[in-house]
Amino acid sequence: MRYFLLALLISSSFNASAFAGTFFNDSFTEDADTSLALHPPDTGAGWTRLINNGVTLRADASTDDCRRNAGVGTDSAGVLYTADLAGSYPSPDYEIVATYTNLDNGDDISILALRIQDANNMYGLRFNTATTRIYECNAGVWTAIGAALGGIASGSVIRFGVSGNTLYLYDDGAIIDSVVDTVAPITASGKAGIGYGNIITATDDADISTSTDFTVRYRRIIVTD
Repeated sequence: MRYFLLALLISSSFNASAFAGTFFNDSFTEDADTSLALHPPDTGAGWTRLINNGVTLRADASTDDCRRNAGVGTDSAGVLYTADLAGSYPSPDYEIVATYTNLDNGDDISILALRIQDANNMYGLRFNTATTRIYECNAGVWTAIGAALGGIASGSVIRFGVSGNTLYLYDDGAIIDSVVDTVAPITASGKAGIGYGNIITATDDADISTSTDFTVRYRRIIVTD
């Protein structure tokens, strides 16, 4: 009998039962409103604010979600936090699973990020109820590499992941984009991240959208013969 740890394969023939490698999870549960940088996740070491464009996030006690802190500006403001472990991520092939409520349209933007090496190198998903697109940031320059899609509805479960040089996006269990980065792929695992507003586009705002959960996981499939 042989056992293999395989990288994530993008195929409708696989389902969530194949996932056995959750290594970061946060339900954003708190007894009192807590800055995200001070909030301990359910699984993982914590959160670090990597990009500060005038906004901070908090775990909200009344709603158990992640949202912009009150009393800070929103216009052309933004922020990105990394989901940290005590050590390195166990695999460069992983996905974020997150549920968003109160998604807005226009220039009120939510951000998810993969393989964050630093503030200038990562993959990013820019989305709201009107627009959705996958981007890559190399040496501080953001380039759209995914299709220009319509929006994601509030309450949708988003899966944004990477396997090898392929990035993919699911909306409520249906794949809506898959793109192979052949120009300047980012290969190191880095970190996953969550953010709002002015990260990819300078005129984007950080407004009312909230995330009720955030999970990072990789696929482990056992093959026998």
